[in-house]
Amino acid sequence: MSTALSSKANSSAAIPRTPISERARKKAEELTGAVHEAERILRGDMFAVYRRDIATALVAQLDAAADVAGPVLNQLRTGEAKATTAEISQRLALVVGSNPSAGKGDAAIYGRMLAERVGAQEPTVGALEAACVRIMDTQTFLPSIAEVLAALKSEEALQARWIALLLRLPEARQGLLDAIAAEEQRTLERRASVKRTMRWHLERGRPFPPPHTTNEHDIMAEVQTEMARDGVAPGSVPFVEGDSWWKSTSADV
Repeated sequence: MSTALSSKANSSAAIPRTPISERARKKAEELTGAVHEAERILRGDMFAVYRRDIATALVAQLDAAADVAGPVLNQLRTGEAKATTAEISQRLALVVGSNPSAGKGDAAIYGRMLAERVGAQEPTVGALEAACVRIMDTQTFLPSIAEVLAALKSEEALQARWIALLLRLPEARQGLLDAIAAEEQRTLERRASVKRTMRWHLERGRPFPPPHTTNEHDIMAEVQTEMARDGVAPGSVPFVEGDSWWKSTSADV
């Protein structure tokens, strides 16, 4: 087995197809990160920070990703195909042949058992490629079979997660738009409530906490302008015991 692996690794014809480019994987990581953050906000994750500017920025990021999300997803989907025995042997041959410690120990037994154990997992071509590339990029010695299988399992899970998140991208985007619209509606309702309260108290000359924020000062100025337009002077409306601003209709906006 080791002889076959070595000969294949040294042959350009033996290099297996690469269904997923490095660029596509990096883009998938970026896009799915945005989808994940959007879903955290939408499900009310206690560690997710929701602000309208954050949600708006995420929507813009997802909008900008619309043109590339499809091709990236298509590449990931091609990686879902099951690797053939030949592809497994060819990819593992590259791992073994590219490592300087490949000649140490009983390479024949290692190569045969590695191919058998990896083949028993029925890996997808995408996860197999990613796991082998990760091993070649990070390992200075040949990994144990257990380490190869762990890397393969991790890449299978990551590939499946990326695909699932990209499929949910449109739903996450729409969810953020709905959340932004709902927050804007709540803001309008809160503003209207503050405005009604201010006008009710001003019309009746009742004590009211002075405005503190810029928004409250703007609302107060708006109320005073509207009262002047309506010919209602401060304190000109009689106060009726038991009356309250939420029961009054004169202060409706």
